[in-house]
Amino acid sequence: MRYSVAAALIICMVVLIISASADIPQIINYQGKVTDIGGIPVADGTYEIRFRIYNDPTAGTLLWDDTHSSVQITDGVFNVALGESPLDPIDLAFDQDYWLLVTIAGDDQAPRQRLGSVGYAYMTSGLVPGTEVSGSITTGTMSAIKAVNSATVGINYGMYGSSNSVEGRAVYGYASATGGYNRGVHGESASDNGTGVYGYASSTDEEADTYGVRGECASGAGYGVYGLATATFGSTRGVYGQNYSSDGTGVSGVSPKYGVSGNAIATTGNTYGMYGTCESTDGRGVYGSANVSTGTAYGVYGRTLSPSGYGVYYEGGLGGSGAMRTIVRTSQGPTAIEAVTATGNWIEDFGEGQLVNGRCHVELDPLFLETVTIDESNPMKVFVELCGNCKGVYVEKGFSHFDVVELQNGRSSITFDYRVVAKRKGFEDNRLDYCKAGEADSFLYPEHRDKE
Repeated sequence: MRYSVAAALIICMVVLIISASADIPQIINYQGKVTDIGGIPVADGTYEIRFRIYNDPTAGTLLWDDTHSSVQITDGVFNVALGESPLDPIDLAFDQDYWLLVTIAGDDQAPRQRLGSVGYAYMTSGLVPGTEVSGSITTGTMSAIKAVNSATVGINYGMYGSSNSVEGRAVYGYASATGGYNRGVHGESASDNGTGVYGYASSTDEEADTYGVRGECASGAGYGVYGLATATFGSTRGVYGQNYSSDGTGVSGVSPKYGVSGNAIATTGNTYGMYGTCESTDGRGVYGSANVSTGTAYGVYGRTLSPSGYGVYYEGGLGGSGAMRTIVRTSQGPTAIEAVTATGNWIEDFGEGQLVNGRCHVELDPLFLETVTIDESNPMKVFVELCGNCKGVYVEKGFSHFDVVELQNGRSSITFDYRVVAKRKGFEDNRLDYCKAGEADSFLYPEHRDKE
């Protein structure tokens, strides 16, 4: 019966083991698959397999010859160690290419299989220090060097690097091309809870400047670290930072222009250019600091082009010690309009009405009433401006309406403008509250700046 051997001769499958004296490799771990002519794996069992190495693909000189008399084959697959004791060692220089001839049950497998001189490792646990492994790929999306770990459980590594040097790199990636979308290091994970690239700095020295992951870029339009979440659903994160130190930072950015920049390009949904969350009673979900006393600097800068969107949106509360301004466009350029502030949390509404025979009944907007509290303890404030001449007016206030009544039983029919102010629902008691967060505000207390 004729057999066919489909051998796996890739770098990851060909491992040479040497002695501590760094002699020439003596053992090749070899894996193959045996099928019949129709491609069906041979029956499970033990087979005699002969291995011979030549210096030519078809003729040449026989350089090494050995036979494994009982090779276990399961599902057509077998593994053998060529040159392992008590069999003859592979006493070759491996300074040129060789060809392996495999014979199963007396049937030579053609063609001979090439053993390239680059397919060898030079230590049992890795490479001799200073050894350089490189691959050349000029087209397509192939990898010059690829490591695969197919284990589905445990803490396993596709590629693992370790360095004890004070200035070394456990894993170093460098993309030298000056064009295209190349990557020094690229990581991907298909796991539901996996990580594309994970970095961990284990030093506990409080003075040490260590980095779990650090990226640098010299390009004018490049990225020191770039994170991309391609999923179109779920709570994905392009870059996620976590820190357990009471004085630490989840993500920290330092730059002459933008310390941290976030950009949400989705045109629908609840997207965020930057999103921060904090569970500490004195913490900050997002903290920005512009430590300059001149120029137009931004501690946090938010931007949106949507007419109904928000450059910055807050939940819970917004506080600060500086001016609150709206910037508008005028003939003199962008101009700041100062916001009106109050000692309590008030919401106001505006409108107009007309006296008919000296009286006008005004029902307040139902939607406005949903936002405020108007009762005996929290009466509304009504301000009326007359747009014509009459004997004067007074206001009779209810909880959802008010009446404007002309004095001295007047019968005028003039128009008026009004302004109604009421306490915001849920914030009725807010008035000149103490703000603990302002204790460390260097704008309020400049003496704190020397301590920062």
